[in-house]
Amino acid sequence: MNHTRILKRAWDILWSYRELWIFGILLALTSGGGSGGNGFSYRGGGNAPTFNLPPDVMRDLRMLGRGMQDWFSRADVGAFIGLGVVLLCLVLILTILSRGVNYVSQTALMRMVDGLEARGEKVSWREGFRLGWSRAAWRLFLLDVLVYLPLGIVFIGLFGCALLPLIVSAAARGEPSGAAVFGAIVLILPLILLAVIVSAAVSLVMNLARRQCVLDEKGVVESLRLGVALLRQRFGDLVIMWLILIGLMIGYSILLIPLVFLLMGVGALVGAGVGAAVYFLLRGLAASTSAILFAIFFGLAPFIAILAIPLTFLEGLRQTYYSTAWTLAYREA
Repeated sequence: MNHTRILKRAWDILWSYRELWIFGILLALTSGGGSGGNGFSYRGGGNAPTFNLPPDVMRDLRMLGRGMQDWFSRADVGAFIGLGVVLLCLVLILTILSRGVNYVSQTALMRMVDGLEARGEKVSWREGFRLGWSRAAWRLFLLDVLVYLPLGIVFIGLFGCALLPLIVSAAARGEPSGAAVFGAIVLILPLILLAVIVSAAVSLVMNLARRQCVLDEKGVVESLRLGVALLRQRFGDLVIMWLILIGLMIGYSILLIPLVFLLMGVGALVGAGVGAAVYFLLRGLAASTSAILFAIFFGLAPFIAILAIPLTFLEGLRQTYYSTAWTLAYREA
C-alpha cells in the first residue's frame, strides 16, 4: 500500500471535489480592562481581580436575580415537569434526525469518492444525497448498534466493578478509605489502558466494515466479519495508515489552538460590544430585566457565530479528508 500516494490523492480530491464538503460539514454538525470612560472599571489587589460595574447596572442585575427567584418560587411543579417532558421529546427528535443525517452523510462521502475513483465521475450534492439516502445508511446504524452497544455495556460494568470498593467503603464509613481509593486506582488504570486498546482496534475494524456495508453492499454481520478478515490480511499497511491519520489529526488539533483563542477573543469583544449596545439602548424603552435578557441573548449570538462557523467549516474539511483517505485505503487493500 502506497500511503503517500493515498494521502496526496485524498488531498487532491478534497480541493477538487467540493461537493464533498457539504457532507463533511454535516458530519461535523452531527458527530456534538482597563478603566475607561465607559463606566466599567477594574481594580486589582488580593488573590483575584474585581470588576466593578456601574451602580445602575448592578441594581438591574439584582432586580433580575430577585425576579427570577420569585418566579421559580411561584412556578407550578407540574408545569416544570411538563416543560421537561416537552424538552426531552424535542431532544430525542433532534437526536434521531441528527443521527440520520450523520449516516446519510457517511454513506454519501464513501460512494461519491468511490464513484470518482472507479468511474471518474463527479456528482452534484443533490445526487450525493440520493446516494446517501439508501439501505446502506440504515445498515451503518445497525452496525454501530451491534458493536458499540455491547461494548458500552461491558465497559460500564467493568468500571462499575472497579469503583465498587470505593462505593462500599464510602457507604460504610461515610467517606472512602485510603485503601479503597488505592484499590480503585489500581483497578481503573488497567481498564483505561484496555479501553484505549479496544477503541483503537474497533476504530480500525469499523472503518473497513463500514465500507464493506456501503461499497460492497454486504450485510451487517458479514461486513463486520469481512472487516476483521481484511484487517488481519493487511494488518501492517492498515495500522500504518491509521497511525498516519491519527498523527495528522493531532497536528491539526495543535494548529487549531491559536485560531480558537483568536476567535474567542474576537467573539468576546464583538459579543460584549453588541450586548452593551443592546442593554443601554433598551434600558430607556423596556424594563431592566428585559434589557438584560436581550443584551445577554444578542451578545451571545455573535460570540457563538464567530467561534462556531469557522471551526465547523474546518472540521467539515477534516471529516471529508479522513473519510476520503480511508475509502482510498480500503480500495487499495
